[in-house]
Amino acid sequence: TRGNVAAKDAARQQAVAQTRTLVRIIRATPAVTDAQLADVGLPPRPRRGALIGPPATAPRLTLLPSIGRIVHLRLRNTGPGPRRGKPHDIAGAMIFYFIGEAPPAGLAGWQFTASMSRTTFDFTPPLSATPGTQVWLSAIWFNAKGECGPMSLPIRIHTQFGVQSTPLALAA
Repeated sequence: TRGNVAAKDAARQQAVAQTRTLVRIIRATPAVTDAQLADVGLPPRPRRGALIGPPATAPRLTLLPSIGRIVHLRLRNTGPGPRRGKPHDIAGAMIFYFIGEAPPAGLAGWQFTASMSRTTFDFTPPLSATPGTQVWLSAIWFNAKGECGPMSLPIRIHTQFGVQSTPLALAA
């Protein structure tokens, strides 16, 4: 009858709720091994992956065709693996620039310009860099924990004149 079906469904819902509570208690007990979980028909606890350390390799900067003062660049993976772009355990890259004849050896002296998760980006030299000024660019990979890897080999660009807009002379 309908009453018996309703009573059966209510009893089943209560049994499922109590079973779920019991499973949570069993899974939360550190003394219970994976073999014991399998004996009662439960899947083993998921294994955490290897800890991700700081990036071991430096990115490689590549110049792309540029227009005016805007410089188009691409980051590539220099480490082992099939990926040409950003490695899988990398969250993004920080881009630095230096204006001068020779770039500094360490991070001191470089100016931070951008932090990004993409492998292509546009760099516009500061307006203080007059046309023909030598500008160096470098990048560093960072992981999700914010740990940084080694700095890439710097690349050199020369600032261009860019696009100038001149007002049109109205015909009188």
